[in-house]
Amino acid sequence: MKSGQILESKIQEARLKYPALKNKSYLNFGAQGSMALSTIERIQKSYEYVQENGPLSAAMFGWIVEECKKIKAILAEELGAQVASLALTQNATEGCNIALWGYEWQENDCLLTTDSEHNGVMKAALQLCKRRKLRLEICRLADLQSEEEIISELEKSIRQNKPKLFMLSHVLWNTGKVLPLKEITEICHKHDVLVLADGAQSVGVLPLNLKELGADFYAFTGHKWLGGPEGIGALYIKPESLERIEPTFAGWRGAVFDAKGYPVDWAPDASRFEVATAPFPLLSGLAEAIKLHREFGTAEERYQTILKNTARLSEALKSIPGLSLLNPGGGSSLLSFKIDKASHLEIVKKLDSQKIILRTIPNPDCIRASLHYFSNGEIDALVDGLKKLV
Repeated sequence: MKSGQILESKIQEARLKYPALKNKSYLNFGAQGSMALSTIERIQKSYEYVQENGPLSAAMFGWIVEECKKIKAILAEELGAQVASLALTQNATEGCNIALWGYEWQENDCLLTTDSEHNGVMKAALQLCKRRKLRLEICRLADLQSEEEIISELEKSIRQNKPKLFMLSHVLWNTGKVLPLKEITEICHKHDVLVLADGAQSVGVLPLNLKELGADFYAFTGHKWLGGPEGIGALYIKPESLERIEPTFAGWRGAVFDAKGYPVDWAPDASRFEVATAPFPLLSGLAEAIKLHREFGTAEERYQTILKNTARLSEALKSIPGLSLLNPGGGSSLLSFKIDKASHLEIVKKLDSQKIILRTIPNPDCIRASLHYFSNGEIDALVDGLKKLV
């Protein structure tokens, strides 16, 4: 058998594990991924195990500690990070909030961001600037194509605005453009600017080594491309940047106590940013989800398969009259496109009624398809559905 045939057989085998792929064409992983049956079963078994042993009995408290250690070790291995540099969160937005509110801002300091950030994270930035009386400045990168243009525009913005922190998405959620994070980080650090990266659309897609990328803070979630449950994410904090931010919310998980149970210090690592009780049985679900992806192939192999899928869809979409791609160069798992003289919302609603699931983006006004490595039959369904509607 040729390697391509082996790969196709593995894809078909992987597809059988995901209920969401059986009766629909699911192309919305960038909003929320689908869970495999074994992931769901692992979560159920974890909840049953906790109840059978008594929630927060001595045995269960030890189990919680071990589950937190296990998932951090898995994430650290998957993402090229240190275990001590990971704080467990609910999602990427929470991780961004931890870094944003944890910095010791002074009135009139500048927070720099881009013109293509997710509206949830932008709301956090606007509220921070309102409460702390900061300047929010926008580096306009959406229409720039080359890395050289992006770096040049960033340096210009840094010189003009003198920001303390630059918040950006590694992969832009609206167009799928991949920003050169390592080079951006090097420029920012040259000017003593901290870097907060939103990895909501990159973790589970791009092969990552967070230590090499160098960002001070990297927030991500487990419920999109990793295929885990909602409510589990993490914030990576570069060791050298741990003391650059303070916890805003505090609780028993992030503190050190004396013999009488009185809090005397923060935890020595990134876990100081964890607060209190959380849905701990979900951690085993995320671990199972990552295990399944690894059975398919390495992070690089999965990424190359995603690129093949997006290239195939990109070529097919070009055959539809009046349709234009916003990021034809690819590089991520997101493909956004516009259709002349059409209501994108109505098209998405009609496709949804045919069980072809994708979404609209408000700015720029477009339709976004987000594919995974096992998204192959969905491509034909989407193209056929669009051709009938346009």
